Amino acid sequence: MLKNTNDPHLDMIRNKFFRESILGVAIFGVPAFTALALGRYLDRSYNQKYTFTFILLIVAFVSSWVIIYFRTKRINKEYTEFRALQKKSLSDKEKEDNTDHLPS
Repeated sequence: MLKNTNDPHLDMIRNKFFRESILGVAIFGVPAFTALALGRYLDRSYNQKYTFTFILLIVAFVSSWVIIYFRTKRINKEYTEFRALQKKSLSDKEKEDNTDHLPS
């Protein structure tokens, strides 16, 4: 189970990754199911064995991976920006801690 932290940015990122993982399942599932249903309908309508189903499933698979690729690039950029912000925050905090110990 995930622990709640005192860092709202980390909690936001964690929740966003969870939503993105659920969305990833939908990105593959919905096009695949639609391709299967439409392909079977077209195969029956035009007396084909599995021609339309196969073609539509390939299109659905490739398009799903393209969507996942671009979403992953966007998420990676957001994560990199978050890490940079976090490192800056830590270095600022260390500077504050070091100045607290200096004699007046």
